[in-house]
Amino acid sequence: MMNKKSNKETPIEVWSRLIHTDIEADAVKKDFKEIYRSFRPYSAGVVVTGDCDHACSHCIYHPDFGKYNKDLSVKEWKAILQNIYDDLGIRLFVHNGRSFNDDGLEIIKYIKETLPGSKIGVIDSGHTLYPYLDQLKTLRPDWIDISIDGMEQAHDTQRNSPGAFKKTLQSILDISENRVSTRINVLTCLTSINIDSIMEMITFLNKRDIHNFFISPVSVLKNYRPSEDLKVDQGAFNDLVKNIAEKLPGLDNVLIEINLFDAETLDFVSQENKLLFDAVEWDYDHYSRRVSSGENEFAVSCYPLSLDGIRELIVNCNGDVLLPKVMAKEKLEAQDIVGSLLKDRPDKLMENLHNSHGFNFYLNHFFQEKANLYKGVI
Repeated sequence: MMNKKSNKETPIEVWSRLIHTDIEADAVKKDFKEIYRSFRPYSAGVVVTGDCDHACSHCIYHPDFGKYNKDLSVKEWKAILQNIYDDLGIRLFVHNGRSFNDDGLEIIKYIKETLPGSKIGVIDSGHTLYPYLDQLKTLRPDWIDISIDGMEQAHDTQRNSPGAFKKTLQSILDISENRVSTRINVLTCLTSINIDSIMEMITFLNKRDIHNFFISPVSVLKNYRPSEDLKVDQGAFNDLVKNIAEKLPGLDNVLIEINLFDAETLDFVSQENKLLFDAVEWDYDHYSRRVSSGENEFAVSCYPLSLDGIRELIVNCNGDVLLPKVMAKEKLEAQDIVGSLLKDRPDKLMENLHNSHGFNFYLNHFFQEKANLYKGVI
């Protein structure tokens, strides 16, 4: 859970204050470290298996990730999940894949039946999840995220898989019709390939009773993957924001949220487009610009990558706790790993994070954010 302290600033408040400050770097580092001393991650992203049959161009994972990162047994996963639940008080779990299999089903069942008060969501392409719909309907995951990357041509191109869109569409419609979960979301990785088909996709799916859309620009680990060519530019992004805002009144009970993470995109909304939004809201680890029209809502939310360590515990398929984006590498290095949950308790790893290369990872990203946002941040 979010272990927010009522008598202290929230992480995003501290972050914003430090973005604006002119104090020396050492003082900034001290205050930023206090965020990581005072707050722990409130969610756990669980990579159940390193294997995936897809070859999506936007995927952050190296194609051979499963070859060098072996899967834990279900028994090992259960022990790790129990420790995360007990030590960190985490009650929010996300099945991050990479694919869905029998082990994933057993893990969801364990969380639902053994860890009281927990919520579990599933992210999938819709393909590997499909054979398990009957079992999942019984287990009732709290939400299911299905990845759809634009309309048919854009989706199939981005996923390097002709016919993928039709399969995914059938999956999400069946999941919705059979009420496998109380909440069905569409996840879209925004790229130069699909940006022109995003609004058409939202309209198309909304007419088929899909209501929640979450869009994030492609995340690139420099010198690794995905390709920098997939990144969207400021102008195209501004056009998309304007298009969504203009079309919002004509949709049916939708939530559309664009989530920004990287330093170069956190303040990507142009000054002109900022006038489209009614308000700015600050909430724990992020801030959002929001506009509503009847039952429809559109938001652009900024989640600084420097705060990801108090947002999500990324647990790899081999039990290692990873830093963000490092899965783009073929072979992970010591500097990419916070520690192993097969060897140490979660609370011990979090204590070690304060004085390790892991903390420096987040600190360096903060200084990148500061350099990019100092003059333009709200």
